[in-house]
Amino acid sequence: MQEVVVEHRVTAVCAYDARTTSPRTLLGVVGAHPIVLYAVKSDPRLRIERDENRLVLRGTLEAATISGVVGPIAAVLATDSDVLVDLANVEFIDLSGVRLLVEASGLAADDGRKLVVENTPAWLASIIEMVGFGDTTGLVLR
Repeated sequence: MQEVVVEHRVTAVCAYDARTTSPRTLLGVVGAHPIVLYAVKSDPRLRIERDENRLVLRGTLEAATISGVVGPIAAVLATDSDVLVDLANVEFIDLSGVRLLVEASGLAADDGRKLVVENTPAWLASIIEMVGFGDTTGLVLR
């Protein structure tokens, strides 16, 4: 197999069915795949500040920057507190960012906790409702 990879360009696409894959596994998948792009250095388009169970995000939360927030969310999920994510200074979020918040809220809910999204822009709340994530257990938009 190594000879194939060395001699030929290889592109792999992984597909996971969210209906049959556990949220814990999906959160790991979200973290593992994009991290290849930014394994050594975080992407400067997304800055994360952590204060105990509260994460303040600044910049762009999208597929290219999502790997930087997986670790901090996982660290807060490892505590006994609700997870607070402040989006007041997020300029853009794509569906992969929304999906990360949904998956993390599922993990929090498994432990009887919540993921509270603070300063949720109205446009983002509308998108979350439109794509069917509005009634996600453990997800609170404020």
